[in-house]
Amino acid sequence: NNNIEGTLPTSFGLMTELASLGLFNNELRGNIPTEIGDIGPALRYLLLDDNVLEGTIPTELALLDNLLDLFLDGNELIG
Repeated sequence: NNNIEGTLPTSFGLMTELASLGLFNNELRGNIPTEIGDIGPALRYLLLDDNVLEGTIPTELALLDNLLDLFLDGNELIG
């Protein structure tokens, strides 16, 4: 827990060499931006569990071919 508040920026999609994104157990709100699917094949771990995220899980996550772990539990997501 880093006490991070706010929303996930669409600019995460520009981080094409990002291998791991762990922002679990914070106070992140809003939707998961569709641009997260633009991160590309380097992303292996996407840990967004236990926040206050809401809305639909973006289908663009399916573009992350090499994703090993995806944790979204503990949010208000649909899909």
